[in-house]
Amino acid sequence: MSDFDTAPLSVILVSSGSRGSRVMYRYPYHIERCRHESSPLVSRNPYSITIAEMFYTDNSRCSEDETSEGASSIATVYSESTLATMLATNTEHCGKKFDLKCDNIRFIGFPTLIQRDSSRPRPESQELPTIKLFNVVFAIQSSSGAYLSSCYEDLARRLSAGIQHEERRCNYLTCQAVIMMACIDDVSAMPEDSGVSPFQLMLETSVLAKMFKSVYDSLHADGIVQVFINSRVEISFCLPHKVHNVSDSSYRRPIQPESLSEFLRAVRPYHALLLLEDDQRLIGQLPPDCSPALIRLIHVTTPMKNLLTLALDADLAILQVFQLVAHLVYWAKATVIYPLCESNVYMLSTNITNLVDDNLMTEFQRSFPSGSLPALLSEFSLPTPLSRHRNPVDMLQQQKLLIEMVIWMLQHRILMQLHTYVFLIPPSGKHSVSEGQQYLGTEGLCHLRPDDTTMVLLRDLHPDALVAVLSCPAASSDDDLALFAKVHRHYNGQHHLEEIMYHYNISRSQLLANIDKFRNVLVTCIHEEPSDIFHRVRDQ
Repeated sequence: MSDFDTAPLSVILVSSGSRGSRVMYRYPYHIERCRHESSPLVSRNPYSITIAEMFYTDNSRCSEDETSEGASSIATVYSESTLATMLATNTEHCGKKFDLKCDNIRFIGFPTLIQRDSSRPRPESQELPTIKLFNVVFAIQSSSGAYLSSCYEDLARRLSAGIQHEERRCNYLTCQAVIMMACIDDVSAMPEDSGVSPFQLMLETSVLAKMFKSVYDSLHADGIVQVFINSRVEISFCLPHKVHNVSDSSYRRPIQPESLSEFLRAVRPYHALLLLEDDQRLIGQLPPDCSPALIRLIHVTTPMKNLLTLALDADLAILQVFQLVAHLVYWAKATVIYPLCESNVYMLSTNITNLVDDNLMTEFQRSFPSGSLPALLSEFSLPTPLSRHRNPVDMLQQQKLLIEMVIWMLQHRILMQLHTYVFLIPPSGKHSVSEGQQYLGTEGLCHLRPDDTTMVLLRDLHPDALVAVLSCPAASSDDDLALFAKVHRHYNGQHHLEEIMYHYNISRSQLLANIDKFRNVLVTCIHEEPSDIFHRVRDQ
């Protein structure tokens, strides 16, 4: 999904009250002169069907000033009265998701009923309109999925809650409506060929209009929205997939909206948290009322510690750590990796499109003046353990520098980690269950009874697999066979060594030794973790 598909086509504010339903503001606004000059697709027939291409105008025919205001980038063919009729719902639909599909365009909003504080008097300086309800609506492509739709619903809900709060406190929306209607009256008094849009004047006089423009521009720029409603209520929101795509857009394939949820569901206690920014800089970006637990977690975070250790160091519950990690990953402030150790196998990411990137080279030289990025990349062209890149005769400072370079490449997603997966593949044969049971009484395995714990664990094996396993020399050792029986269900190619080690609380050396002893029936391979959306080899 491209940025064109995920970014909104327009943001619209519709109200309904004593003066009927009307569009209070929309951005980008439409200039009639630009539309007639640039859009040959617009039919003069009022009964013609609107097609999706008519939602846009040709940028090349609009003036530079109009383009800067966004009028020529996205301009709707729907009139204000049509939009007001479509988007202004009745009170029964307030407080619920608004989802309307029309002409390949999907309108996502959250109608909100105005709940005024009766104890607070209204201003008497002028006759103010009575707004009964309002609806903040985002127009997106109809092809957008359910995940993207829920994101825009969440943003509309947040904006509506902030506007409603300020309306109850100080009649904020009502006062802004007076300013906006004054702009409409001013434009009505101008000559018809002036080509001035009332929404253009609103940007100069209404802080609410400026706020909606900022929301729209932020969603198109990097997907992060941080605005204040009436300089009091802070609204923070991000499109997570776009945030990740923007941060490294030149290095990898775009991330689909649904993939991030899949990635977060795969986080386990044995994973580590890797901050993508300096910890002090990240803490400086946090709002004043952020959770103290988040600050403690950032202070103790290091790529060498797993989440269980971080929970102990920060004195937090592991569930809370998961929630904080998900929050940081969601906002593209961190990513999840396996803790750095010498046994980790790294290689260049398959999603890198341009290794010789000027910005990347400049940033590397600024961080490591004595290093060479091309030489470092050549060392990771093939998958090798991290210990192979460390020279035992190097000084401690040089070894520390190598680790810092590896962390830098992981932060920029230049490297990906490969994990070892184990498959139980016995030789082909035709053995029955009775033959398998008979085999237990031979070859010195008669000490294993059918009700023995080891044999109970091995009972789900196919007779061919059972005979092949018991024919291995290591099967004569009770300890080796018991360990194999305990972990053999994870020898299906779906679980890497680190996951098996955590699940059964065994060391890497124990697991590797057991795999080696039963190498006659076990096959290993290395590849990236399927849940790693940042380095998938297969297409999305």
